Formats: sequence, structure tokens, C-alpha cells
Amino acid sequence: MTVVIKSTNYEDITLTVNVNATNKLVPTVTAPTANALTYNGTEQALVTAGKTTGGTMLYRLDDSEWSEQLPTAKNAGEYTVWYKVQGNAEYADVAEQSLTVTVAKKAVEIKGGNRSNVLIYGEKISKLTLGNTVFVEAGTDDVIEGIFSWSNPDEIPAAGTTQAGWVFKPADSKNYKELTGTAAITVAKATPAVVTVPTVAEREYNPAVALADSDMTGGSVTGADGKSLAGTWSFTGTNIIPTVNNKGYQAVFTPDDADNYNTVTKTITVKVTKATPVIAEKPTAGALTYGQKLSDSTLTGGKAAYQTADGTEITGAFAWKNSSSKPTAADSKKTEYDVTFTPSDKDNYNAVDTKLALTVNKAAQAPNMPQAAMAPAHSTKKVGDITLPDGWSWQEADKDTALADGVAVTATAVYTGADKGNYETESVSITITRSKCDHTHTEIRNQWEATCKEEGYTGDTYCKDCGEKLAAGTTIEKKPHKVGTPATCVSKAVCSVCSKTFGEVDATNHVHTTVKNRKEATCTQTGYAGDTYCTDCYKLLSTGKELAALGHDYKATVTKQPTTTEEGIRTYTCTRCNSSYTESIAKLPEEKHTHNYTGSITKEATCTEAGVRTYTCSCGDSYTENIPATGHSYVSKVTKAATTTEEGIMTYTCSKCGHSYTQPIAKIKSDDSNKDNGSQNQKPQSGTDNGNQNQKPQPDTDNGNEKGDSIKPYIKDDSGKEGWDVIKPQLEEAKAGDTVTVAMNGTTVVPKDVIDSIKGKDTTLVLDMGNGLSWKINGQDITDAAGDIDFDVTVGADAGKSIPVDVINNVTGERYSMNLTLAYDGEFGFTATLTVNMESKNAGLYANLFYYNEQTGELEFISAGQIDPDGNVELVFTHASDYTIVVDTRIMSDNGQADNKADENIPASKTDDSTSKYAWNNTIIIIIGICIMLIVIGAVFYVRKKSGSEEK
Repeated sequence: MTVVIKSTNYEDITLTVNVNATNKLVPTVTAPTANALTYNGTEQALVTAGKTTGGTMLYRLDDSEWSEQLPTAKNAGEYTVWYKVQGNAEYADVAEQSLTVTVAKKAVEIKGGNRSNVLIYGEKISKLTLGNTVFVEAGTDDVIEGIFSWSNPDEIPAAGTTQAGWVFKPADSKNYKELTGTAAITVAKATPAVVTVPTVAEREYNPAVALADSDMTGGSVTGADGKSLAGTWSFTGTNIIPTVNNKGYQAVFTPDDADNYNTVTKTITVKVTKATPVIAEKPTAGALTYGQKLSDSTLTGGKAAYQTADGTEITGAFAWKNSSSKPTAADSKKTEYDVTFTPSDKDNYNAVDTKLALTVNKAAQAPNMPQAAMAPAHSTKKVGDITLPDGWSWQEADKDTALADGVAVTATAVYTGADKGNYETESVSITITRSKCDHTHTEIRNQWEATCKEEGYTGDTYCKDCGEKLAAGTTIEKKPHKVGTPATCVSKAVCSVCSKTFGEVDATNHVHTTVKNRKEATCTQTGYAGDTYCTDCYKLLSTGKELAALGHDYKATVTKQPTTTEEGIRTYTCTRCNSSYTESIAKLPEEKHTHNYTGSITKEATCTEAGVRTYTCSCGDSYTENIPATGHSYVSKVTKAATTTEEGIMTYTCSKCGHSYTQPIAKIKSDDSNKDNGSQNQKPQSGTDNGNQNQKPQPDTDNGNEKGDSIKPYIKDDSGKEGWDVIKPQLEEAKAGDTVTVAMNGTTVVPKDVIDSIKGKDTTLVLDMGNGLSWKINGQDITDAAGDIDFDVTVGADAGKSIPVDVINNVTGERYSMNLTLAYDGEFGFTATLTVNMESKNAGLYANLFYYNEQTGELEFISAGQIDPDGNVELVFTHASDYTIVVDTRIMSDNGQADNKADENIPASKTDDSTSKYAWNNTIIIIIGICIMLIVIGAVFYVRKKSGSEEK
């Protein structure tokens, strides 16, 4: 024990005194009692507290420490509660003791839910669904989770109504009781599975024999367990007579286990063949007259029966099998003909044939009998010359009897037709009296035409039958000379018939001309077009015109670049005379400058020389681009007509610049025949030889014959090889990957055999049509060339005239467009690529090709290509028609709207001559701008750093 001594003037003193007591008191203990407990989800005191007269009552469970607190438990189960008394100074300890306490599980009950309760025999209980049944804690609405299942899920109950046991096992099985029960279920009968139906033996139709159940053999039926199921088959209905075209007959399978299985009905196939009747009595045939058909003979009587002649009679009808046959009199009562009996019941009985003879009487008179009197023409010499109707001939003794005009002769005609012997009358006696000649048939003899050399004669008229001359002819005057070669300023006209000259010279027809005193214009001085003289009579025909000075053709070059502090210098130098001058270029602004160019034509293009378009920026920078030469526009005129002895001359004169050239016209062939050149699909050329424009020289389509008669295409850069007869072997010898370029030289038609020469080969044929147009054909793209192809192309205002203006405007809108027409019309039989110049100002844009469909009246999108820096674009064609090309920044669809497929940026013009003349895209401009900013920032930083170093 502890004693504390307190003092006023000193600190307290604490003393510990040990007292050893002996013979402590034993306390009286009342033991704790077990509580009756059921799980409720909370901690519950397991016992009611015990009592002691001395010391402290302590408690514990098996796995806990001693405590004065009563032990508690939450979960259901058995618990051992230990208790003891801990003594003190006065009372002694009491040894520990224990008691068992049970916390009972909580009951569960069904709240509600849905279950399926119908099975088919053979199905297990487990097939029934338990649905969303809800279980709750007894006496509450607290849902208890767990597993709800059938007590015997593999049980297969018999058909009918029964009970099936179930069990609910809570998930918290430690604290909740399982719940069991039963449910009423209905088990329906199962329908057996017919694996194979019974068979019935094939039979012949018999109206007296019905189907019997015993006719069915075999058949396989399985039950719900998949095993064979015993039972019997029987036909539905009674006295069933199977017919030929039956759809099968119904039979019922009745299982032996009728308690658990339904009956099942199936169709049983019964194959029945037709029965063949027996002819018990033949019919009687009515008599015919020769010429009639069997169908004209009426059949009466007759009888057919089933199986035997005395069997059941079968209704039906007799008819001739070959009713169109025509018996002869010789067949009467001798030849038998087929008669067919067709039963009324065609479905179950076959038709049956028999044979029957009949009476055939002769016809009265043979056909086509000639008249008893004849009057043949004067030309008839004897009886045998007179033609009789078909099947008739003159009696041999009368054939050679001679005839005379107006003298009657009697002869006999005999019927000799293939069917002779079938007529009562087969000969006739004819009186013949020949007529006089009436000169019906005449002809002209001794006739000849008049020429410029001699007179002609109309000819004499003769009778072709008797040879008598009926009339004499008259003389025809000589014809005038026919102009072959026209008269010229020095020679008379030549007759195309007799080749003699006639008439007078034509002082106005100057065939051969030349130009003298021509002087070319320079940059600063005018020129002279020259005077035209006739080289035959030396007469001055026309004086020339003054040619305007060409003016300088300056090309600009930046010889000093402008900076932000100094002006630059641009030097202009004439490409013809080297004259030059300079101009200053404004200083570059401090801020970034974006060029904005304006284009203008500084030199017009001519037939032979390219023009110049200059693009100038407000800052003074500029660049130029070429404008393609326009090409000559020739007007043709026959200045000397061809004859059979001399070639003619065709003169072509340019309507724009006056340039001209001549080509020979082939001699006229002696037979003067017009022959088809084989071009089936060529559109007609506009104009004639009387000065119409766009007349083109004829192509070399004769494969080398009559050289010099026409202009010829040639292989480019090899002018010695000209004409298709020379070009074709070059194409045939070309190797894979080779390209052969042919300058068409004014011709437009390519023969089919030339195109076929590269068919299937990797050889490319390029046709340079001139004026910036060319065709490209690869042999591997050729399937079957349609024939000789005219590749002529018309562009601009003269093209696409079949396309209505409103249709074009509907697609083009404000866009730049150009019409295009191909001379050929129809499918090529291959793919051809046309190169067209769309002007370099459109470089980078897209040329969209539209085909005009005359049936729909609309422009249909065909293809598109991007225009290259020179303004050229390649477009693909498979057939020829009228087209429109529309330039846009993107590929267009059929309705003329831009297609999102092509969203590339289109370049604009560049800033100076040292770089491309097409604009940089936005990305490059941004990158350059960033670089410039970095350089400026770096320079500023460097200057500041240097200044700082100097100050230090």
C-alpha cells in the first residue's frame, strides 16, 4: 500500500508499505446466463451479466482478452463465453468457467417473382426459368441475395401436371437459412421426330384397289431422347384410290407411348403409273375422195376397256393419228392408218393406237387442166413449143406437129403429175391456131454516140421475134470540146476528150506567180510585202503593201536587285537588234511586300511568231511569258484544173498574213470512177474548193502510190522518212518503251493499219498536229481501231457549235472555258491523250473536260488534268464528239461545282526573273517569313551584345 506524508515546510514524502495478507475471503458468484439470440445484422450481447460478492467479474471469448464488458457477436453461430472473478486485497480469485451461446440464422421468405412452368416431355426441369423471383428477410422488405435453383434440375417429368422442388441458398449462408418449396408445372406431350417416312411400292393405276395401311413399309421415328420410338402408321381416310398425278397421301404415326407423345401426320409419296386400255372394238371410217385428208373421214363406234376386252369400258374418243395425210385411190381398203384412242381420264390412262383401212374414191378431173382451144404467138414453131400448165405434157405423137399462121391443128395433152391415176379424167383434146407476129418485142441496132471527133447515129429498129427491120435511124451532130485544162494567160484550153487545144487564151488566168522586191521590216524601219508577177507572161499582177516596223522586242532582266536602301536597275534588251535601255526599280519597303501582277500583251502573236505577255507589279518587278503563234489560216483555190494528161494545182493562201504555197492535184483517172476511201466515221468537211476557209490538204492515204500527189506526214527530226508507207515499218520495228513522233504536216487522217501496227506493244505514237495540239497513243491501250481515224481538232469559236449556249453557261459560270470539236465521230477503239495549250497564265489550274450528251442535253464530266507551266494539259479521250474545257482551281463534278478531291493550292506569279514565274504556295511564304524574322532577331541580339562588350 502507498502512504503519503505531507509537510508545511518540506516536500511531501511517499512511502510504499508491503502488507502480506493470508486467508482471503472467497466471493459468492452468480454465473452469467446465455441470451436467446437470432441474427439481426448488429452486435448483440451474448450473455446476461453474472454477479460476485467480492472482486471483479471478467469475460472473454476464445480469441479475445479478458474484460469487464459483456462479449458481443454479430454473425449467427455458436460461441463459447468464458468468465471469472478477479480477486482483490480482501477477496480471492475465482477460477474461469464457460458456457455456450447460440446466435440462430435468420429466416428468408419469398416476396414475389415470375417462373416458367411449362415443359415438353423429354425436357429437364432445368429448362424452366426461375425468372426474377425476389427473396427477403422474414418480416421485412430487405432483399436477400442468393442462388435460386431447382432441387433436382436433371429430372425429366412425365407428361401432365406435377410438382417440382426448388431451393434458395442465400449468399450470406452463415447468417440466413436456406428456403425450400415446390412449384406446380405442366408437361406437354412431345411430338415425335419423323426421320424417314414409310414407302409404298410403285403401282399401276387400278380404280378398284384402295390404299391399305399394310402397303406402307419402313419409316423411322425418334422420341425426345433421340432414340427410336415404337408405334404404328395408318392412312387417314378410307377407300383411297391412288391416282397418277397425286401429291401424296396423309398418314398418321401413333406412338405406343401415347401418354407422353402426340401423333404426327406426314405425306406419303405414292408413285402410280398410267394404265393402258385395251381396244375391244375398232371404229368404222367414213369414205374419202382423193385429195381429202384423213381428218375428213368420220370415225364412228369403237370401244376401249380396262385390262381385258371384256373389262370395264373406258370413256374416250378415237381420232386419226396423222390426220393431215392424204390417202390415194391405190390405198383404198388396203393401206391401214394409225388411229389413236384418247381416254377422257388422261391423267390415269395412256392413249392407245390401233390400225384401220378405209375407202378412197378417185377425184373427177386432174388439176390445172388446159383449155380446149389455144392461140399461141407467131414465134411458136410446133406444138411441143407451147408451154402447158404444171403436171401436163403433150402426147409424144403430137409434139413435133408444125404450126402455121391461121391454120387449126388438134393435139392431145396428158396429165403427168406425180398423183396421176387418182383422177377419172386425165387427158384433153386441144385445138391450136397460131397468131400473126405483132412486133411486140423490138431492139435498136447499129447505134453509136457522137463525140467532138465524129458524128453519131441513133440506130435502126428491128423486131426481135421475126427479125423484120421496122425503122431506120438518124445522124447525130458532133459534140463541142469539153474543157480539161482551162485556158491560161499564155495557152488555150485543152479538150479532156480528144486532148486538142481550142478557143482563145485567158489573159486573166495567171497560174504561176512569184513575189519580187520583198523587203523585211526591222525594229525601226518599215518593210515591203513585194510585188506579185506572173512567171508565164511576166505581167505585174499586184503591188505589195508596206510592212509596219516590227518595233523592239524587249526582254527585261534585273541587272541590279533593289534593297531597302538602294534602288535596283532593270535593263530592257531587244531580242532582234540588241537595242537596250534601263529603268530604276523602287527600293524595297521595310515591311514585307507581296507582289500583285497585272498582265498586258506587249507583243501580238502572228501566224509564225510567238507573242509576249508582260506581268508587272506596282513595285516595278515584272516577268514575261510567250503567247503561242496563231498558225496560218489557209484558203484553198484550184488555180489549175487536173486533166487525164496533166496534174492540176491547188493554191493555199493564208487569210491573215498572205503566205501561200501550192500542191499538185492528181491527174484524172481514165475511168473517172468515184471510190470510197474507207473512212466511215469522218464528219463532212465544211466548204468546197471555191475559197472556203478551214479546207485542209488531203492526207497521204494511198500508202505511197502516186507520190507527189499529196502532202505527207513525216517522222519528226528525220525529214527523209515521210509518208505512212515509210512510217508504218518504223513503228513495227520500234522497241518496247520507244516513242515515235510524227509531224502531221497539215494532214489529219491516220490509216487503220498504221494504228494496228503498234497494237498490244509498249510503243507510243505521238501525232504533232501543229498549233500546240498533239495526240498520244500507246499500243497497249488499243483494243480494236474503228478504222481510218481523222484526228483533226477544232478549238475556239468555230468548235462546239452543237452545244447550246445556256448549257455551256450553266457549267462555266464566270470561269475561263474553251470549246473543242473532233472531226471524227464515234468510238476510237482505244484510249488517246490530247495535249491542248490553255495559255501559261492558267498554269497550275485544272482543265476540266465535259462531253455534250445530245440525248440528255447536258454536259457530262469526263476527266481533268492540271495545266503545266507552259500552259499545256493532257486530256484522255476514248471517243469523239463536241466538248467544253472549263478552267478552275479544282477538279469539277458533273454539275459544274468544284470537287473536293483536288484541294491543292494553286501557285501565283513569282517575284523576280531569278526564280520561277509561278507563285510560291502559302507554306513556303510562311517559312521564309519565319526565317527572316529569326535573322532579324539574331542580328539585333548580336548588335546589343557587341555594344555591351564595347561599353565594358
